[in-house]
Amino acid sequence: MNRERRAVIALTSLTLADAYALALQRENWSVVFAQDEEEARELTHEIRPDLVLLSAHRSPDAGFLMCDILTREAPNAKVVLISEQVTPSEHAYALLVGAFAIHDEEADPSWLLETIDGLTPVLTY
Repeated sequence: MNRERRAVIALTSLTLADAYALALQRENWSVVFAQDEEEARELTHEIRPDLVLLSAHRSPDAGFLMCDILTREAPNAKVVLISEQVTPSEHAYALLVGAFAIHDEEADPSWLLETIDGLTPVLTY
């Protein structure tokens, strides 16, 4: 029997966080919200999620730095960064810190479901 898939969501926009949570829950994911990157880190150690969604720019580079930490501490979790508008330099930085994906916050959350089950990371801009 398969383990329930789990996600931790720490996004600055509550509307966006709710949209991603709803999309994941429709596919039977268990979703937990974190108020910030540090709480996302604590929850990652506690519940061992399959997916962590982080805002790339809650404070200067906080999402990128936490992505770097999480990809080392919890290598089985796919860390996805959400940015206001992904630039080529953000794309390169996301690769550097081990993000599974980085995407614009304007995108429909359904892209995530297609990406997360894929075999290769998707870093778009």
